[in-house]
Amino acid sequence: MRQLPCSNLENRSECGFTMTETITCLMVGITLFSIAAAAGSIMRSPSNQTRCLNNLRTLTVAWSVYADENQGRLAGVAGGLSSRPDWAGGRSWLNLDGQEASNIDPEVHLSQSPLLPYLTSHLDQASAYQIFRCPADPSVSRSAEFNHRRLTPRVRSYSMNNWMGGLRWIMPSWITFSAKSEFTALPPSKAMVFTGERADSINDSVLYIDMTGYEDSTTLSHQSRIIDYPAFYHGGGASISFADGHVINKKWRDPRTVPAFSLNRELTLNVLSPNNPDVLWLQDHATRLR
Repeated sequence: MRQLPCSNLENRSECGFTMTETITCLMVGITLFSIAAAAGSIMRSPSNQTRCLNNLRTLTVAWSVYADENQGRLAGVAGGLSSRPDWAGGRSWLNLDGQEASNIDPEVHLSQSPLLPYLTSHLDQASAYQIFRCPADPSVSRSAEFNHRRLTPRVRSYSMNNWMGGLRWIMPSWITFSAKSEFTALPPSKAMVFTGERADSINDSVLYIDMTGYEDSTTLSHQSRIIDYPAFYHGGGASISFADGHVINKKWRDPRTVPAFSLNRELTLNVLSPNNPDVLWLQDHATRLR
């Protein structure tokens, strides 16, 4: 059989690569690099999402055990029912433009969380504090009182459904759950407890869900309104936990639920959002009429 030029190893070192071979190698390399980069991105995203879901699952177990050890009474939220400790500790408040140590020092508020003892029974203190934060939350802050003014991740990414022992605000006809035994009209498998809240919306420990216009799970309302904005860090959705302990990632359907994001300014809250299916979903998992 006739041997082609440069078809054996001896001749190959003398002839080198042809232009076609060089281009082919480059294209293959670029393709493999692109695949690897895409795979890395895909792998990173579910990792953060899984960790976030695990955080909320852990918080919800602590929330449930706290209730079991307190005659079924639920922990509260900021400005909630009297004698209910705020689940996040004190009047836990975050902001984007402030330089308060409470933004980044977990000892200021999280150390007072009624759920913390149940977390530290299985975790060291530093790991327990990490449970309050979504790993995909990009928000940072600095303070002269903590960590030598270095930019540091903010301490909390999650809020509690306000109807879980929380704010009645101006809607007293809806149930503000104060005990596990009250999950009847809204069963535990459907009752939302914790959710991620986006960094430019989160302030206190509450995700307030306005029930105006809610009739049932299928009827959209022109009166629907977004008070606080849930997170969108996981594929355009938020991690959410329920009173029975299960967790999901809920992807939002309406672009009004995911407005432009900025770490330089806080969102305008309490915005009318007529016929928004995401508001309807939140309402359907928040509370029921008395």
